[in-house]
Amino acid sequence: MIIRDAVEADLPAIVEIYNATVPTRMVTAELEPTT
Repeated sequence: MIIRDAVEADLPAIVEIYNATVPTRMVTAELEPTT
């Protein structure tokens, strides 16, 4: 596994992963998806 700093091009994938946790609120207190 290669670990690297995130770059702006990674943002859509990061938001997709983050938003997957919103409905279950397992790791966030957000109520609405991030855009």
